[in-house]
Amino acid sequence: MKKKLLAILCAAALVLAVSACGAQPNGPGGDVPPDNGSVDGPGGVEDALRNVTEQELVEATGIDLPAPAGATDVVYNVLLASTDNPIAEMECNLDGKAICLRAQATDMLPPEQPGIDASLEELDAFMNPDDYNISGLYYDWEAMGTVDIDGRSGMYCICKEASFIAWLDVVPGVLYNLSLKENSDAGTLTTLAETVFVPLQGDA
Repeated sequence: MKKKLLAILCAAALVLAVSACGAQPNGPGGDVPPDNGSVDGPGGVEDALRNVTEQELVEATGIDLPAPAGATDVVYNVLLASTDNPIAEMECNLDGKAICLRAQATDMLPPEQPGIDASLEELDAFMNPDDYNISGLYYDWEAMGTVDIDGRSGMYCICKEASFIAWLDVVPGVLYNLSLKENSDAGTLTTLAETVFVPLQGDA
């Protein structure tokens, strides 16, 4: 009887040990690191609602991101879902590129545009990428510049691995980011941004 009880206890201990190993987080710091396309939430890793409908996106964030004509594989997500300021996200394929469009309500205002020959330091002071980056991509950017998206002030950041373009729609108070996990150029980023951008207040 004692041997049978001991065998049962050993088996239970083995099951618990295996379960604990399987549930242990990955990564050297103990947390599962988010990939470059994610945003950390207040709970640690990623706080997101995945694969919501377009209507659910609007209800959760107050922001609509309609897919442009010709877009395929459209997916809607809500990031930072449990916070007061969630991020609306639309992923799709457009013109042969996998794009990610994000938008978040903000009270930021665009500062004065620097001159056309502004240095990287002046551009950084104009729009600090850290302040305007909700793309989830964090790199040592090799090229930066200012852009105009349908009359809205913006900036782009480019490196070998990725690129993103950010702009502010001040009237409704929304910050937009369009990102690619590939190298691009300012012209391509601007064209894509103007293709997907639909002002929430409608055309002026």
